Amino acid sequence: RLTGVPQRDFESIDNLIMAGRPTLVVADSGDNLLIWDDYRLWFIPEPSTEQLEKTTETRPIAVLRYQFDDGKSRDVEAIAAEYERDNIWLITKRPLPAEVFRLNLSKATAIPEEGEISAHLDAAPIHHAEKIGKLGNLAPTSALRWLINPLVGEQVNRVTAMDQSPDGRLMAVLTYAGVYYFKREPEQSWGEVLQSPPEHSQPLPGIRQWEGLSFNQTGDAVWISREGHGKDGLISLPLPKPLSQE
Repeated sequence: RLTGVPQRDFESIDNLIMAGRPTLVVADSGDNLLIWDDYRLWFIPEPSTEQLEKTTETRPIAVLRYQFDDGKSRDVEAIAAEYERDNIWLITKRPLPAEVFRLNLSKATAIPEEGEISAHLDAAPIHHAEKIGKLGNLAPTSALRWLINPLVGEQVNRVTAMDQSPDGRLMAVLTYAGVYYFKREPEQSWGEVLQSPPEHSQPLPGIRQWEGLSFNQTGDAVWISREGHGKDGLISLPLPKPLSQE
């Protein structure tokens, strides 16, 4: 439970190392109606296993306020931390076509242990998310999707989550219909790679509201969750064979 944090629309979460400690970054980045002038990333100490066994109240240790470098509003559900290179990557959901942006982690503003969170938020500077380019073309993931894509493609191809593999080699990008894998070489930037077509893709079981994605600890599969409750709300999807065999 985040104490004192004003929330608009939390859309993504990732883990990273900040100042040498395990940290979670929570993105208050949703904007379905495209009405907000700025957005927030909240940084929270990652709870221990013992803390997760009960409801824990915690206070963020930093915030990064941002807006897009052209001043326009955007809806973002996909963020990925690349703390080794001091980056947070964002892919927009709307408007289309999807765009890739980058934020600098070092721009986060520390939050003191005392005082109202809202007051510290108001005092934090607003930084600019740098536009890198358009996301590479996400082709339909199966023959059936090819046939129905003219009817539903715009909706099912909206990006809802992303995550970097533990070894930093792959970026998985989630839509309502499939998972797309981008692969980079050590000298490449994700900004360069994400503008190219993905290396591989996989269809998901049905076009549903798939909204959450994370690599597992070993990097040979991804966990995918959908909104709502019930059967198959969380599934594990092994990497495509060409990627798992590399």
